[in-house]
Amino acid sequence: MIESFLIPVIAGAVLAVAKGKKMDDRKKIEKVFEKCLQKDDQEPVEFIRQRKYETYTEFVYRLPFYLSFSQIEQKQEHFENALNKRIEFSFDGMLRVKVFENELPEMFELTKEIIDRCKGWTIPTGIDQQGDIHFHDFDRIMHMIVAGTTQYGKTVFLKMLITVLAANHPEHVRFTLIDLKGGLAFQRFANLQQVVSVASDAQEALMALKHIKTDIEKRLKDFKAAGFENIRDSKIKERHFIVVDEAAELSPAGYKGQDKALRQECENIMSYIARVAGGVGYRLIYATQYPTSDVLPRQIKQNCDSKVCFRLQTAKASEVVLNEKGAEKLPFIKGRCIYLTDKPVILQAPYISNEFIDDILKPYKMEKRVSAIEHHSNEPPAPNGYTIEFK
Repeated sequence: MIESFLIPVIAGAVLAVAKGKKMDDRKKIEKVFEKCLQKDDQEPVEFIRQRKYETYTEFVYRLPFYLSFSQIEQKQEHFENALNKRIEFSFDGMLRVKVFENELPEMFELTKEIIDRCKGWTIPTGIDQQGDIHFHDFDRIMHMIVAGTTQYGKTVFLKMLITVLAANHPEHVRFTLIDLKGGLAFQRFANLQQVVSVASDAQEALMALKHIKTDIEKRLKDFKAAGFENIRDSKIKERHFIVVDEAAELSPAGYKGQDKALRQECENIMSYIARVAGGVGYRLIYATQYPTSDVLPRQIKQNCDSKVCFRLQTAKASEVVLNEKGAEKLPFIKGRCIYLTDKPVILQAPYISNEFIDDILKPYKMEKRVSAIEHHSNEPPAPNGYTIEFK
């Protein structure tokens, strides 16, 4: 609380000095060091150099022995308020301070041209401060966690992912969609020819996951018999995406008896998919707005090497997803996210409207499907699997 109060005070002090005499960004940075991190009798940071790049200026400093990089990171908000610009810190023996001139856009709309730029099994994850679009390749990093507080872009991101992959791979992508927020978000995809099944509650989710596990076990045996190590060794072009929105509803925590057992089986199968199924063409997209250690099982987290994290309410929730704080400090802007693979980057995720989705996917819509339970009880499943339809 005291820390929060001091931020505008310190920023105000720096700005007041700046108004009294012209103060450039370097002097503002050093003034924040002086006010926040340095006592009167202590050695100041040593300026080494600065270099101007196209979209930012980098300032390099040598730190005195009493200052750690983590101490500086904790004061990031002080620096950003004093300069009124976004700042990134890094440390490689020297402290590097990147001061950005441009702000991220608050809207980045998906277009057909961007979809056409997605080669192979890639999707756009967002645009950065330099105006570069980042892409994620699901053949390189196979599974993904998507997290974020409601209304900040998580479900829109999932709908974008489905749309891009269906548009670019209409003959070779398959989806199992598990929508545990009442089935509303994914209903417009229910009749796509690429969608094997849509589940809207835990019972339907378990049915879908059991079918997937059976398929995976068969494919593993086939690959072993053929001598394939992974799907790229084979001639199989198909990829099967299991997209779970609000996976917290499948957590066994807080349930008892049969409800607990059902959810535990769902969780076990999702962990199995994350552990063993990537090499044979299955991709898990695990999304939640309530990331806790109970909701995000360790085996799923460890085997999902990519994370897209929108704003979260607490630093603890951010640490569950990203292993570090930061998502709780994202601005209150829909679509603003942290994309993490080998290192985190802040992006504005693509926005996609329902009208755009319908326009792009119209060629792939089929007649309304029958219920999976009805279908399965009366005749063998369809060639691509079985279906669960909203009633």
